[in-house]
Amino acid sequence: MARLGKRRCSGRDHPEEEVEAPVVTAPAADAHDGSTRPADAHDGTTRAADAHDGNTPSPGDYLADLRASIDEIDDRFVKLLAERFDVTREVGQLKADLGMPAIDQTRENQVDDKARRLAEANGLDADLVSQVLRTIIDRVVAEHRTIAETRTTE
Repeated sequence: MARLGKRRCSGRDHPEEEVEAPVVTAPAADAHDGSTRPADAHDGTTRAADAHDGNTPSPGDYLADLRASIDEIDDRFVKLLAERFDVTREVGQLKADLGMPAIDQTRENQVDDKARRLAEANGLDADLVSQVLRTIIDRVVAEHRTIAETRTTE
């Protein structure tokens, strides 16, 4: 059976809130008490397509909607990443002008600590968030080195 349920939504443009969203459930094969469980359970006893009652979006439509949401989030993520790199390039130019090193380990530690706290507060794997950020910081440092080298050869 398909029903409306609550789904958490959060993001910069969407403050954390609960929204109504279709939740597809079907009777469990071994449930004799009329209980339900997610129709997309991975044990093969029910199928989401069997749960569609015609009053809510089909599971395929719901999946398409979820994927469209992911695409929008990815678009915002890439734009934020581009914005971050615009700012870090300015930092790199300033560091080069001032003769500062490309790496600032104290600042990197502060950024990592904050990212880990934010990850945990938002129910994310802190190690994953740290690894993603580490990849970004490594690229930033490489760009800062390139900027510094360019300044010294001019």
